[in-house]
Parts: sequence; structure tokens; C-alpha cells
Amino acid sequence: MDWGRNEPAGSRTTRRRVLATLGGSVAASGLAGCLDSSDDGAGAGTPAESVDDITIGLATATSGAYIDVGEEERRGFELAVQHLNEGGGFQESGTFGVLKSRLGVEGVDVETVAVDTTGSADTAASNATPLLEDGEVDALFGGVAGDVAATLRDLSAEHGVPYFPGTATLSSMAGEGCSPHTYREMYPATALVRALAPAVVDHVGEDSGTYYKLNAEAPEGQDLSDVVTDYFNRDGAADWQGFGSASVRRGTTDYGSRLARAGTTNPSALFCNLFGLDAVNVLSQAGEYLDEDTTLVFPLLTPSVVEAAAEWNGDVLGTVPWHGAIDGELSDVFDSTYQDAYGDQAPGSAAGTGVAHLVYGSVFVYAAAVERADSTDADAVRSELEGSAHDLGLGREQLQACNHQATRPVPVVRVSGGQLEPVDLVDDAVAGCDEPPASDCSLE
Repeated sequence: MDWGRNEPAGSRTTRRRVLATLGGSVAASGLAGCLDSSDDGAGAGTPAESVDDITIGLATATSGAYIDVGEEERRGFELAVQHLNEGGGFQESGTFGVLKSRLGVEGVDVETVAVDTTGSADTAASNATPLLEDGEVDALFGGVAGDVAATLRDLSAEHGVPYFPGTATLSSMAGEGCSPHTYREMYPATALVRALAPAVVDHVGEDSGTYYKLNAEAPEGQDLSDVVTDYFNRDGAADWQGFGSASVRRGTTDYGSRLARAGTTNPSALFCNLFGLDAVNVLSQAGEYLDEDTTLVFPLLTPSVVEAAAEWNGDVLGTVPWHGAIDGELSDVFDSTYQDAYGDQAPGSAAGTGVAHLVYGSVFVYAAAVERADSTDADAVRSELEGSAHDLGLGREQLQACNHQATRPVPVVRVSGGQLEPVDLVDDAVAGCDEPPASDCSLE
């Protein structure tokens, strides 16, 4: 598939990136020192021009079952801060012209602090609460697990701090669980399935296929399971039949009994509503229990998941938040600067940089809003962000004023021979303000 995009006027068309072979392990980056903690961070709601520094925080999984996703969130966060403070990347590009030829934000360096969530809501609350209570951060980023992101959303709202979730897919955060100071780049499960499920049906090539679901015993797993069922029951694929589901706890290592149960139904597609190392473990064991004609479907593909797919001889479909094969100036800028920073440490940029790109872009969206507002005050930032448009290398996006959800496209990909192949780039998957989940949102 050709993933060229129509770029805004004045931008240049760049080469299509050749997707790298995925392999190896994620190593510590040379930017690791960028996340030194600081006790001198500015308090939330303080005008930037009256303080010595601006501090933003990252709360992500640096241990636990979602560690590989958290590693990519960290890389995107660090790289964005480096570019803001030293120049490079999006600092002088496209819709972030307000930052052009300046170092830092509002004339000061951006400081950082990071905490580990371990993929647990309780740990996230314990580690992030002091940052928010003490006014140590002006904005908070990251969060993989659904309950972690929901916890950080609530804490940030309580303390009046802008929050930019990471790769959490919970639909409720774009609907009834929306928050006035939460701004979301990642597409929700409703958009993910709206883009991915039709690609699965087309790929299988059956008018009346069958599917089975393995779900994380967590909010994100149940949410994806419900949305998949809704799609096949109501959205044009009613001839497909569900053959059951099984829930598994995060951190499960032995999937034998669940896969064996799924294998007895010989499904056309197995929806693995799992993330991180849980998804890796399923892929490494699937060949013992499933027929290779079954298509494995994963909501979010990361480097370790793609690497594990080499142990499965059948097809694997999924989504990534961004893809290096999407043409455009900003895509090329991010791709090249990410490779300059991390090089061979990244086991295949095509999967890894999708998550990193998501957080990287969120940091720049926030930084540009602070520059325009001339303040880090949460209400001033909100005024600049609601309904605003930006380009992160996927074409024009808008932060919907109704629910603070970005209208970003959803790239659908297939894993083949250790590489990611473009399948589709779905522009209209994110629900508008007049339909669920957005229509369920009420911002104060």
C-alpha cells in the first residue's frame, strides 16, 4: 500500500522510508541522563515568565509487564525535551513555528522528572501524587495501562495539572471519563477497532468468519473486547461469529490452556487484547496450539511484540500510533532524529518509534501551547489547546474541544518476515463530537 500523504502548503515531499528489519533487544539509550529529578520545579498554575524553570513529568512503566511500551514512551519524552532545549526535531518545524529559533520554552530550559508506574494504578498513584501535591510539575505525560491512565487523569484534574496520556486505549477517556485538563493523542479503542477490524475481515477474505478473544484482565482488555464484539454485532460484519473469550491477568507467562481452548474453535482470527510482555508471551506460545491459518490480531504493536512474531508462521495484524513509511516532512524529521539518537539500540524503528512518536508529539503540543499562552497556567493552556490544530507527521489533526481527543489517523499494519507492512491509514476512525464516546463527554 502507498502511504503518501497530502502535506500542508509549503511542506516538501520526502522519500518513503524503507522499513528496517526488526530484531535485537531494547538497550538503554544515551539520553538516559535526561530524566534527572529536580526539587526546584515550578508549581502548577504559575506563569512561566515568573519562574526559573518549567518542569514536566513522565509517569510510565519502567518495570512490569508493560515495560517495553514504557521504554518507548521514555525515549519519545527524552528526545522531545532534548530538542526543545538544544534545538532540532520539531522545534523548528511545521505547526510548531512558535518555538522556532528558541531554546527551551518561554526562554527557560525544560526540566524533567520521571516515576515508575509498574503498570499498576496503585503504584502510579503512590509515585505520582507527590509530584502533583508539591507542585513539582507543570504537566504530566505517559501511562500505558488503562487504570494507570485513569488514575493519573483523576490526580491531575484534582491538582489542576495538564495531563497527556501515553498509549492507554480506554474509550471512556474520550467519553464519560473525559477530563478538562487531559489531552489525548492516542486513539481510543473505539477508533482502533473501527480501523483494524475491517482490515482483519478483508485480510481473512471470508464473509462469514469466526473469531475468539484473549483479553487482559484489566480495563483496557475488557474495553477492547467489548468494542470488538460491538463491531461484529452492529457495524457491517454481523456474519462473523464469536466463538468465545478468555481473560488473563497482566503478567501471565503461561498461556497454554487459553490458547488450547481457542485452538479447539479453529477461529479465522484471534483477537489478542493484550499489551507489552503479555502479548510477547502469547506469540511465543501460539504455534503449539493454533493452526497457522488463524490470523493473530494485536491492538498495539511494539518492537518486542514484532520480534516475537517471528516465532509464529501465520499472519499478524495490528496498529501502531505512527509509522516511518508515512511520507511528509515531519515524519522524515522524526524518523531521522530518532535514529540519530538511538541508532541500532532500537530493534526496528517501524514499531518502536510509533509509541515514542506519540509521546514526543504530545510534549511539543504542550510546549507550543505554553508559548502561545505565555503561561504554564492550566486554564491558559486549556484555552490554547481546545479546538487547536497541529501536524505531527500524519497530516492535520485537531484536539476536539468537546473531549480533548486528537483526531489522528490510525495506521494498520501487518507483520511479515520481521518487518511491518502498511495495510491501511484510516483517517476517520476517531469519533466526532456528535457520536459516542465523544458525545458522552461533559467537560467542566
